[in-house]
Amino acid sequence: KSHKMSTEKIIYLLVTLLFLGTNSQVPTSAPTIRPTIRPTIAPTPTPTTAPTPTPTIAPTPTPTIAPTNAPIPQLNCSLAKIEGSIWPPNGRFVSVPITGFPSYVTIQITGIYQTEPTDGKGDRNSCPDAKYIHGIAFVRAERSGSNIFGRIYFIKFNATSPGFQSCSGVVSTCVPHDKGKFFSCVDTNKYYDSTIC
Repeated sequence: KSHKMSTEKIIYLLVTLLFLGTNSQVPTSAPTIRPTIRPTIAPTPTPTTAPTPTPTIAPTPTPTIAPTNAPIPQLNCSLAKIEGSIWPPNGRFVSVPITGFPSYVTIQITGIYQTEPTDGKGDRNSCPDAKYIHGIAFVRAERSGSNIFGRIYFIKFNATSPGFQSCSGVVSTCVPHDKGKFFSCVDTNKYYDSTIC
């Protein structure tokens, strides 16, 4: 009996030393088991489709038509002109349209004159030197090489508007002697009919 007690004491001491060496404590009660909490999943909201707005169509504006009896501006033939000069003097016909009027004005050429003879010394011996077709004048790009004053063409015309207004005037254009010192023309007060040889 004493031998059994000794063995039990030894086993008790070994178990006690084993627990003391690992700093472990023998649980005196059963562990508390916490219940598992399941996450609450919110339901997915159904998307709401906004109603398509009905487009508003703006009314088409009624065009304003000007009265047909609106006054037509007074014609002013002093505003008529021919743009630029004529160069080079190659003897060819060039058109010289008269500008300065609205598009509804009709131009009628009544005569073309020049400050040199139509077949004079130093030119190309070509004649006539001008013509006009449907209200547009055509003049020859020509001048006498011996005349430093160049050649000036004077074009007489009548202008008429749809309201039967009319005026008359004269415009001019120049064929200079050269493009250097004598690039401008001088009126010699001598005039020749450009359409007659």
